[in-house]
Amino acid sequence: MKMLLLLSAALLVSQPMALQAQAPRNGEEATALQALQLARSQTKKPMAKLVTMIGKNGSPQPRGWTFIFHDPASPTQLGYLEPGERPVAAEEAYKEGESPKFFDTSRVNLDSPEAFEAANKQAAAAKIGFDRISYELRGAEFTGEPIWTLRLLDADEHIVGIIHLSAETGKVQRTIWIRHTSRQGQRVIDSALTSGGPSAAAESASSAGDAEPKALPPVQNLEPPPPPEPNPNPQ
Repeated sequence: MKMLLLLSAALLVSQPMALQAQAPRNGEEATALQALQLARSQTKKPMAKLVTMIGKNGSPQPRGWTFIFHDPASPTQLGYLEPGERPVAAEEAYKEGESPKFFDTSRVNLDSPEAFEAANKQAAAAKIGFDRISYELRGAEFTGEPIWTLRLLDADEHIVGIIHLSAETGKVQRTIWIRHTSRQGQRVIDSALTSGGPSAAAESASSAGDAEPKALPPVQNLEPPPPPEPNPNPQ
């Protein structure tokens, strides 16, 4: 299957053009690191520092990857690359006074197939079934460590789990499981609160004798933020 990778005219000296690339193997989608290498070769951009990398509805791998990366040639210092779209300039999509948080791509040791395997293992242990997975790779706020945020969805497009996984060490940093029931609506179990998080000490006395971790109220803002809107009039 072919994947179109297109870059903003502001990031290229030549006229806009569609960039085509064959998936690495016959009938298979590109992994995150394969897509990154492909984007580098097609755009001639180093893309050594990323703000984010997103792949939606993977089964297990998504059909394309969206990149927001550092590029000094861009008016906003940001490049925006999305599969299947016309070339656009990346806009500054951050709060006033807040600079983008880049991470070094050389620190990424865990590709998306390994991230999927880790998510699948965690879901099996929690007895959570899922139909597809959405990937998001960002840098940690203070350390710049690349972190996978893996959102597990069922066949009805409900998020049933969120896993935070280090793309550098492979360590699972946090799991959130959302059990959808007809009577209770949502039942959420967050490892940050049941396994040593800030509120774990307060909860330990009441939950020590429980056979199952205590359920928490529904988690807000489970969906990832949308990518920045294209700038119709790039400078």
